[in-house]
Amino acid sequence: MKITFNGILTLLIALVVQASFAQEIIISGTVSDESGSLPGVTVLKKGTTQGTETDFNGNYSIKTKIGDVLVFSFVGLKSQEKTVSTSNTINVIMSADDILDEIIVTGVASGTSKKKLAISAETVSEKLLENVPGISAGSAIQGKVAGVNVVQPSGLPGSSPSISIRGTTSLFGGQTPLIIVDGVFLGSNNLSDINSEDIKSFEILKGAAAASLYGSKAANGVIQIITKRGKGTTKTSVTIRNEVGVSSILRGYENINVHPYLIDADGTYIGSDKVNGNSNAALIDNPYPKNFDNFGAAFGSGLFSTTSISAQGGYEKGNYYASFQNFQNDGIVKVGDLGFNRKNAKVNLDFKLSDKILVSTSNSFTSSQSNQPGVGAGSPLYALQFTPPHLDLTVPNEEDGSPYDWNAFKNSKWPTSETNPLYFLNNYKFNERRERLISSTTLTYNPLEWLTLSGSYSFDNLNSKRNI
Repeated sequence: MKITFNGILTLLIALVVQASFAQEIIISGTVSDESGSLPGVTVLKKGTTQGTETDFNGNYSIKTKIGDVLVFSFVGLKSQEKTVSTSNTINVIMSADDILDEIIVTGVASGTSKKKLAISAETVSEKLLENVPGISAGSAIQGKVAGVNVVQPSGLPGSSPSISIRGTTSLFGGQTPLIIVDGVFLGSNNLSDINSEDIKSFEILKGAAAASLYGSKAANGVIQIITKRGKGTTKTSVTIRNEVGVSSILRGYENINVHPYLIDADGTYIGSDKVNGNSNAALIDNPYPKNFDNFGAAFGSGLFSTTSISAQGGYEKGNYYASFQNFQNDGIVKVGDLGFNRKNAKVNLDFKLSDKILVSTSNSFTSSQSNQPGVGAGSPLYALQFTPPHLDLTVPNEEDGSPYDWNAFKNSKWPTSETNPLYFLNNYKFNERRERLISSTTLTYNPLEWLTLSGSYSFDNLNSKRNI
């Protein structure tokens, strides 16, 4: 009888163990969004720390039990919960979360809700950048963030805008914020070297509180530029874009039509202030004998064009984003064959060396060439404002027949020290060639589910050569 009881007990224990194991199943599936498969999506069993992540193709596999709830989460997307049933496959399509769009990654180890930050931060999203594209990275954020002032100090093509956050913050120091591109601290804040179509988003930290994250260099605020990367899908997406526009001066200035001097019929200066007893010399009502459009001879309209091509996609253990852009801007100065040309190439790569090691690299190369006047950005316009309209500045030199008489004022004996600005625009200019490489590489090691080790190396190399 004892033997029979032991046998029955053993059988009952075996049945209980078998039933327990029968409840544990392996769930697998694919996580994607509207553009394709999603890598790096966190899949957790609700109420536990047990979970996994999707691979570069958006696939996952997890051991669980019937009745458990799986939580799928990803930065910028709505979290979803799925209850495990008898099916071994759960596929999830995630959508954008308007609240999570306010996630900030600048200065923190991982995405953090904007509401949790103790400092003021703003985000300019990819959607907003695409709706109102900018010629340069600086102009791309102009008018999009409160408290950020973007001023173009020069009308020359290829010039970099001046950026200040919340106005003047120093009496003697600079006002430029710290600018970071994919983790690279820029040595030169010239944003004209960066292709605005490569930018996914801007994150802007305002005020001196940003210095708590990056040190004294961030006393004027921080601008973090995050560029586009590929997604974990085997499909390659190619985008080609061409843009052509015209730059012009909307409104010029009005020339004065009268003067207080004595001139002859040809416009040659005779004298001033009651010369030879002429009381009309001191009155500003003497008309000019002729009126030439010297402003129109110097400034007009110029074409600018942008041609871009980009490709992004992924493979089994990685993803990629590559782009090339050619930008040409002739500018608005009609004299001197001035202009700006820039070529950008960019490659962003992410690949898994193993299930626990991820390598990410971001590289951009820029080659630009600009022809600019050597007399300063404001000098030609300043000189034209003091040019009497009856002098034709387009006549050739009497000395050698070259364009634009350099001493047109002197020949007329007009009382001014200005020299023909068109002559300087045509003859005094410099050529600048810039080559810039911005690169960063990050190695991420995840030995345990709760531990992530990361190291990175980055540099900003700029070579500039100017010929006068």
